[in-house]
Amino acid sequence: MKSETQLRPIPAAAAVRPPLPDAAPVERAWRQALSKLNRCVVVLDDDPTGIQTVHGLYVYTDWSRETFVRGLTSGQPKVLDYLNRFGERDQKTIAAYCEIEPATVGSILTRMEAAGLITRRQRPGNRRSLYVSLTERGREAAAALDGVFAAAEEEATRAMSPDEVEALRAALERFCRSAGREV
Repeated sequence: MKSETQLRPIPAAAAVRPPLPDAAPVERAWRQALSKLNRCVVVLDDDPTGIQTVHGLYVYTDWSRETFVRGLTSGQPKVLDYLNRFGERDQKTIAAYCEIEPATVGSILTRMEAAGLITRRQRPGNRRSLYVSLTERGREAAAALDGVFAAAEEEATRAMSPDEVEALRAALERFCRSAGREV
C-alpha cells in the first residue's frame, strides 16, 4: 500500500513573523540592574567548546566551592595572592609573575577594579605604566583566599608528617628560586 503525503502551502499570514521588539530598552534595564547587584550571577553553559561571553557576565571556569564563595573568576585568585604578597606592582610585572598574557591580565584587572578589589594609578614620572594595588576589600578577599589555600594545602599533605611537609616546602622553594621565580 502506497501512502502519499500532501504538502500544503503555509498561508501567507502565518509565514510572516511579527517584528522583533527593540532590544535597547531591555539592554539598558539589564545593565542598570547589574550595576546595582552586588552578587554573583552564575550562568551554566552545557557547551563544552570553551569560555562563553554572556552579556558581560563572568563565566566561571573553576567550579570549586571556594571560588563561588569568594565570587572570584579565573585568574583573579593569582592576582590577589600576588598583590597581597608583594604589594603594588605594574600590570606587566603582574602578568609575567602570574604567567597570564598582558591583555588577559588587563581584562582581569578591569573586572577586579569594578568589583572594588584593586585600584590602578599612574606614578609621577611614569605615565606609560599603571600600578595596581589592593583596596581594603581586596585585602579582605586575599585574607579569605589565604584560608582557602591553607585548607587545600592541609588536605594535600594530610598523609605526610610535619617533617615531610617541611622538606617538600624547602625543595619547592629551591626549585622556584632555581627557575628564577620569587618565592
